[in-house]
Amino acid sequence: MARIRAVATDLDGTLLRTDKLIHPDDIATAKLLRQKGVRLFIATGRHPALTRWYAEALGGVDLAITANGAQLCDFAGGRTVEEHFLTGPQAAQVKEFAAAQGAEYFVYTRDFPCYLRQDKRVQPDNHGFVMGKGPDFGDVMRIMDEVPDALDYPVVKVIFPDLDRARIPELQRRFGGCSLEIYDYDRIVAEIGPAGCSKGAALGTAARLYGFDLSEALVLGDNYNDLSMLRVAGYPVAPQNGYPEARQAAAYLCADNDHAPLTDAIRHFQPDLLEP
Repeated sequence: MARIRAVATDLDGTLLRTDKLIHPDDIATAKLLRQKGVRLFIATGRHPALTRWYAEALGGVDLAITANGAQLCDFAGGRTVEEHFLTGPQAAQVKEFAAAQGAEYFVYTRDFPCYLRQDKRVQPDNHGFVMGKGPDFGDVMRIMDEVPDALDYPVVKVIFPDLDRARIPELQRRFGGCSLEIYDYDRIVAEIGPAGCSKGAALGTAARLYGFDLSEALVLGDNYNDLSMLRVAGYPVAPQNGYPEARQAAAYLCADNDHAPLTDAIRHFQPDLLEP
């Protein structure tokens, strides 16, 4: 098998434990990988502002693939390598669809994420994290009803957090020209992004930029939006807590997200990379 030259990992449900922190063993593994010349990437649906803290906790990453591939960020270099936005007509379609279907949505703009007021991530006593143990992102978040013109900003992602299943065909019809991720939980969650954007496509961009082949990439992901990169990587890995679709796309099921999944995946495929 090809030597591992790049690792890309999802955050929520994968690298992040239940308490939204990274296992110390995985932080140590990430630093070892970079010391040995392995490229390290985060690949997440999160906004860049909600990703930087984790990149720093890992000791730095070569590139952060954020908003499902709409923004590629070099945090260390202080630059955005690539970014894509919904067009004006697509943003207008979001408003029309939401009004017609009576559906709530929230928005990631280029510079900040906007959440619905009832979302736990914007509650002053929570932010969706364990206070005192994890990052407090309250200074970068906005609330949708306080930014009524959010769709007039450059938009990298729109999220419908609770759609009726019957609305999916209309969603697909209206947004066929966009990237569309549909999550089939106990409710339907839909994410709309710029055309051509996905974690898999962004990983291909990273491969060209950093000079490795996708057969040399190990990727970890647990969810629907990870499938595009799991399907193109030489070493596709899902944690044991992953959704069935991600587990089926994986060549190896590693430890769950609470038990150092990155370290387990490296130990399984190329244990010498863990040697000091």
